[in-house]
Amino acid sequence: QRDLGNADAGPASDAGDATIVSTTDAGDAMPADATDATVIQDGDAGDAMPDATDATVIQDGDAGDGRIFAQQFASNEATLCSVTGAGIVCWGGNRLAELGRGFASNDAGDPGFVSPNVNGAIRIAGNTSTFCALQASPNPTLCWGTSRAIDSRTDAGDAMQRPVSIELLRGAVDIAVARNHICFQAQDGGVSCFGADTDGFSDGYSFGQLGRSTDAGVIVPVLLPDASVVTQLVGARDGTAVLLGSGDIYGWGQSRTHEFGAPLPDGGDNVFSPTLIAWGLTLKPRFLAAYATHLCAVVDGKYVACWGNNDHGKAGGDMINNTTAQSPSLVLMKDGGALDAVSYVAVGLDSSCAVAKGSKVYCWGSNQYGQLGVPRDSGTLVSDDSGTYSRYALEVTALTAVTDAGVQVLTLGDRHACARTEAGTTWCWGENDAGQLGKPSSVVAATYEPQQVVLP
Repeated sequence: QRDLGNADAGPASDAGDATIVSTTDAGDAMPADATDATVIQDGDAGDAMPDATDATVIQDGDAGDGRIFAQQFASNEATLCSVTGAGIVCWGGNRLAELGRGFASNDAGDPGFVSPNVNGAIRIAGNTSTFCALQASPNPTLCWGTSRAIDSRTDAGDAMQRPVSIELLRGAVDIAVARNHICFQAQDGGVSCFGADTDGFSDGYSFGQLGRSTDAGVIVPVLLPDASVVTQLVGARDGTAVLLGSGDIYGWGQSRTHEFGAPLPDGGDNVFSPTLIAWGLTLKPRFLAAYATHLCAVVDGKYVACWGNNDHGKAGGDMINNTTAQSPSLVLMKDGGALDAVSYVAVGLDSSCAVAKGSKVYCWGSNQYGQLGVPRDSGTLVSDDSGTYSRYALEVTALTAVTDAGVQVLTLGDRHACARTEAGTTWCWGENDAGQLGKPSSVVAATYEPQQVVLP
């Protein structure tokens, strides 16, 4: 541990210390996997978590799994939020108060702080119309926007126009936000879910989002295999997945396109209890990404594999458009080789992007709004009734044309993609009907050309 607050560089944390999360193989900077001997080092309370005033620094020695800063940049449908040194900044759509500024509006929002501002957030997650920010223990988790999950457990109301303290999430160490439910990991490592176990419509059809069929509002412990060590928790539209230290992935919820495993024996579309996702690859997953109906994983710091809904080629691999995959397939380049040297992956509604090959960005899937970062009439794309797409990973050369800085992390929404660079700058491309690119739609229309987002 590095001590920044006193001359003694010993293990004790104080308000000026950076808490360094590390593992002995320097390969993933997250809780234990099969090769780790040390999980997390923190000298102040024995709880492996930073205290309220500590900064969190995640180290990753091989840049091989994408967990550096992955928890501090998030999107939902048309809104983005970023954890910065000065607080949480959001921009884009605000129809359901997703900007967290005390009001809802159909007007696009320029980059600005949530109100009241949140300092010290260590993790932010978003989906559909909700964002939640974890703070270091013992501070509460704060959420804003609109969430049927939170409304089922609190008196916050449908529209949380400002960040609202969610006491039942106090002390959570990880969180997955989905359309109508939320899952979280407690300090003891256990995972629980709450919210709506239905599609949110009048028929109340259950998807199994809570890990079993139950009533909305109930906090449900998720029954994972004994001795499971959860290293990552991600939320899709109507389901959740966990990555275990063993490299196994379990998922539950709506699985119409096999994103959470094969259909039930009776032909149903939903997975009502944590189900092992058939992997089929020799290399193990190290980092997960989910958003709507497909998932991707960085595989041993080398490749990226995706599965689930493959509309417009967003799951890549050797599949064709408008198919689904029950098990992961490696994402390919145009020359037929697998995209390699991958450090990070993010997925959106109809596209996916990765950081690879020297911190450059590669994207695949739909390019209807330029979200692949290439011209919509590019000869490298395939056309269909909804526009153009690519099932092959294409380099976003337009980004390297405007910045020399390598990319650290990505976030994707319904029709936009954004990158945060090692220099601390933020660039976005794709749809801009709600100000997703950090500029009014009257100034910049949808574009494949990355636009710099100036944060306060």
